[in-house]
Amino acid sequence: MDLILRGGSLFDRTGAPSRVAHVAVFDPNTVNDMATSSSPHKYARGFELVMVNRQKVLEGVDRTVALPGMVLRGFLAKPNA
Repeated sequence: MDLILRGGSLFDRTGAPSRVAHVAVFDPNTVNDMATSSSPHKYARGFELVMVNRQKVLEGVDRTVALPGMVLRGFLAKPNA
């Protein structure tokens, strides 16, 4: 789905307000995975803004408390794991 940003709000191609949007604003020249096997929970660098379901989850280096998404698991994942 193509989304258009107009006045701080997201709209789909028909001009209707978008109900769901996932947005990642990043600089491809600075994106770098910082996680290692000894420190696997480090966030990548280079992302300015990440939004899930129209809620900010990351802005600059600060993570918000919002948890608007859900975990998607592959077909090999154990149920309720």
